[in-house]
Amino acid sequence: MKKTRLILSSILIVLVASIVTSCTKNNMSSVKQPQDPSLEKPLIDSFITAKGYNMVEDPAATGLMYEIVNWGDTTHRINNDSTFAIVKYKGTLMNGTIFDSTATDTTRTFNLTQPFAVQAFPYYISKIGIGGEVRFVTPSKYAYGAQAVNDANGNVIIPANSPLYFDIQLVNVKSSAN
Repeated sequence: MKKTRLILSSILIVLVASIVTSCTKNNMSSVKQPQDPSLEKPLIDSFITAKGYNMVEDPAATGLMYEIVNWGDTTHRINNDSTFAIVKYKGTLMNGTIFDSTATDTTRTFNLTQPFAVQAFPYYISKIGIGGEVRFVTPSKYAYGAQAVNDANGNVIIPANSPLYFDIQLVNVKSSAN
């Protein structure tokens, strides 16, 4: 009886130990790493050329291309007291597919204190004043990276490793929700 109990205890210990170690293994090989922006440069350059845009590369981040279309009223722009940015915008894939936008004659309010999935979005709207417009193309590394974005039905709306184009107009800036 003691021998059976000892064998069962040993088996149980080995089983629990193997489960614990398999759950805590560092499985970095399954984590999708963002694509190097230089791999997307030909696609981005082709998009910009086809659209006839006069974008320049931002020295702050490899591969980020932007153009200030209209500076707007730069005396009224995002500052340290700004909490909300009210914008009109359109986001498209490099093939021209619109994945997100404000409807005609509507705006969207973004809370500037919250993190943005597309890191360049708040950065570029802070460069223009109210009434200004900026357009930019971001490599996937600074957006959703190697992660695809799905809609509520599970359909892919932004494929993994997709550079994104945005056209944004800054309508207003507020320091509170009111």
